Amino acid sequence: MIGVADEPCEATTYSTFPYPGGKGRKVQAILDVLPAHQTFIDAFGGSGSVIYRKEPSPTEIYNDRNTRLTAFFQTIGKEYEAVAKELAGIPYSRALYAQFADEYGTNREPTNPVIRAAREFFLRFASVDSGIEGGFKASATRNAAQSYSNGIRRLSDIQRRFSHVVIEEKDVLSLIDDYGETARDGDPERCFFFDPPYRGKDVYGVPFEWKSFIDAVRDLESYWILTCETLPSELEEYPRSERAIQRRVHTDSADRVEYIIRNFGDDVAGTFGGPNASLSDGFG
Repeated sequence: MIGVADEPCEATTYSTFPYPGGKGRKVQAILDVLPAHQTFIDAFGGSGSVIYRKEPSPTEIYNDRNTRLTAFFQTIGKEYEAVAKELAGIPYSRALYAQFADEYGTNREPTNPVIRAAREFFLRFASVDSGIEGGFKASATRNAAQSYSNGIRRLSDIQRRFSHVVIEEKDVLSLIDDYGETARDGDPERCFFFDPPYRGKDVYGVPFEWKSFIDAVRDLESYWILTCETLPSELEEYPRSERAIQRRVHTDSADRVEYIIRNFGDDVAGTFGGPNASLSDGFG
């Protein structure tokens, strides 16, 4: 029987914070096909919304090469109250957004991890594209400041949910080697989730080797789920579902189709469970 970690958190219908390419709006579709497992590995963790919204597994791994994201979760885990206090002094301000975005990644940015974590959180909410330099998000029809305030109130839930999560900063091939190499054929204990960068895109300035990645995924004996907008020919043989997605960063862009591909059948899909409610906040 699949168990849960000590002091489990209740599953939620919200996301952690906005993030480019974030999984907030597709989390439910992913949860709907999760197989029963003991260990869950989110290989491209981003905002951490899949782990945040799923029911806890006995072992969970959040991985991302973006050290600003991993530092955020590490700092929240160690100094949640200090981060919350820092954020209490950061109103939803265009001037502060401009200052923080201008200093981001430069030698003018504070090195204090608490201040960095608070600014990271603020900038993700305040940027148009949920990145850092997309421009200040403000609208006459939607209260972005309220979403930011609601996000701050959920910080304690984020801290609690990630208190049992292992945080890694590995490239995906190393992650697969470390966490997938001992999986046995038919072993239901491990489930990888892959939400890789768009084909042809770099990952933090480094070209992403799609062929090596796909080859490694195909060789995995653990369960895996992979989401993408362009169906790789190498994965056409695997079970998959489709969902329509709408680009919101650029209003003139058309709806697209996203594929949710898996290496297990319908008899296994959805056997882990998860929250049934739809995402009730608008950030992803």
